[in-house]
Formats: sequence, C-alpha cells, structure tokens
Amino acid sequence: MVDHHGGRPGAHYALTTFLPTYLHTTRHLSMSGSGHLAVFIAGSFLGYLASGWLSDRIGRRRNVVLFALCCLVTLVPYLLLPLGDLGTLIAGAPLGFFSAGIPGGLGALFAELYPTRVRGSGQGFCYNLGRIVSAAFPALVGYLSGCLGLAASIALFAGLAYALAAIAATCLPETRNRELPHDPAPAAYPEHIAG
Repeated sequence: MVDHHGGRPGAHYALTTFLPTYLHTTRHLSMSGSGHLAVFIAGSFLGYLASGWLSDRIGRRRNVVLFALCCLVTLVPYLLLPLGDLGTLIAGAPLGFFSAGIPGGLGALFAELYPTRVRGSGQGFCYNLGRIVSAAFPALVGYLSGCLGLAASIALFAGLAYALAAIAATCLPETRNRELPHDPAPAAYPEHIAG
C-alpha cells in the first residue's frame, strides 16, 4: 500500500526533521541538556515495541489506525498549545510513542499481504515508494514555515500525513491470524517460469 502513500513516512519526516529546530526556535529551549529529544526518542523506542505486540492482539490494520489517530491527538498540543517547558517535555513521550508505533506494526502487515515469491519485493516497494513520495515533506514544511510559522507548518503536513495513513490503513485487508499467501507448487507453473 505504498507505506500508506507517503502518509506515515511523510509525517515522520515533517516532524522529526524540524523537531530540534522547533524546540530551539519556537519553544526557546537549549538543545544541550534539555532532555526533550531524549524523552521523544525514549517514547519512540517504547512505541515501536508496543506496536508490534499490540498488532498481534488487535490486528494489523486497527493497530495502524489507532497509532495514526493517536498521533493526530498528541501532535496538536505538542506543537500548537503553550505548554511550557515541562509540558513540552511530558508531551514529547506520547508523541514519540505513537509516531514510532506506526512502523512498528507495518513489517508484519506488509509481509502478510504478498505471496512468498514476491513478498520481499512487495514489502520493499511499499516502504520505498512511500519514502520517495514523502521526501518532499521537509522541503514543503521549510517553505511554508516562512508564512505559517514552523509549528503550524509541521502540524499541517504531519497532521495530513497521519490522517492519510489512518484512511489508507482502513483500505487494507486485515492479515492477523490469516494464513500467509503462498505460491502454488512449482509444478503448477509453466516450465519457463518455474525455473
């Protein structure tokens, strides 16, 4: 599903590329010793682990939708509300948790969509075309930050991308507890294809 058509990686690029700049220029935090990035990264690590576990419990598709919607909910206060230093520090943990949780469940989802013979190619295509599509997000955030401000530009592009990821995930089949698609036995292929 082309890594949700650039939704998930686009949001990630829009948010994390400018996160240090945002914390320094908009929140006026020192990048040496503030701990804000460390809290975001620790939340990301835990979200990645939790998402893999949760996708086995509630399903791959529901997991992606849940994490994408939670990203939308945590993104707005983090970027647009006057939280203060402590509030920004605390809000960074759930934002990191949910933003990294989306790719934590995508590996299983994408692998389970394709038959064995094309599984690696299908999964690689989805991840990498999504990355190509989303490569423009940091440039667009930078461009629009001149008129909208950095926080609003990040919120706009990351928010749209998380919404797109949630919508795209609802279009995918649920693959949890489903037998992986296998290729027919080689005898079923014509000789020139079976190799």
